Amino acid sequence: VSIREVTPHAGKENVVKERMKEISAVMEKHGTKSGLYSVVAGDGAGRFDLQNWYPTLKSAVASFQAYGSDPAYQALMQKRGADPAGEIEGPWVGRMIHGAPKGIKPVILHRDYHAPRSAIPEIMKLAPSVDELMATVDVEVGIGVPSSTPRGGVCWSRRCPGSLCGSRTFTTSLRPNSRRSS
Repeated sequence: VSIREVTPHAGKENVVKERMKEISAVMEKHGTKSGLYSVVAGDGAGRFDLQNWYPTLKSAVASFQAYGSDPAYQALMQKRGADPAGEIEGPWVGRMIHGAPKGIKPVILHRDYHAPRSAIPEIMKLAPSVDELMATVDVEVGIGVPSSTPRGGVCWSRRCPGSLCGSRTFTTSLRPNSRRSS
C-alpha cells in the first residue's frame, strides 16, 4: 500500500481534487488499484488522500516505474512545480499483514495506532474477533505496517510522535459510484 496525503492551500481545493483524480487515473493505467478520498472529519480534515494498493512489492515497483515515466504523470508533476496547490506528504509505503481492501467504499474510517513491532503478535490474535464484529456492520478490516520507519513502530504517521496513541479520520470517496473489487 502507498498513501499520499495532500493538504490544499486556501482556495485551491478544486485544483487539488482535479489533479488527484488525474494522477489516480494515470496510476491505475499502470497497475495500481487506487482510492481517492476527501478527509471530512477528524485528524487531517480538509485533506485529500490517495491510497494505492498492489498485490506484491514487485508489482508496486513496476507500477511506480511505469507511471513515473508516463508523459501524463510527468506533465502533472510539471504543473505541480509551476503552480503548487497544496502540501504533499508521502508516499508512505507499507504492507498489509491482515485483510486488504476488497473494493472502494463510499465512506471509510481510518485509524492510526502506534505500537512497537513486538506488539504485532498480540494485535494479530485480536484480528479475527475484530473481523467478525465489524462484518455485522459491513466494515472491512485491514492491518498494515510500514515497510520502513525511523522508530521501527507499527504506524508511520508523523502526526502522533508518542509510542502508543491513536488518531481517527473519516473520509469520503471522490468517486462514490466506483465499486471496484480485487
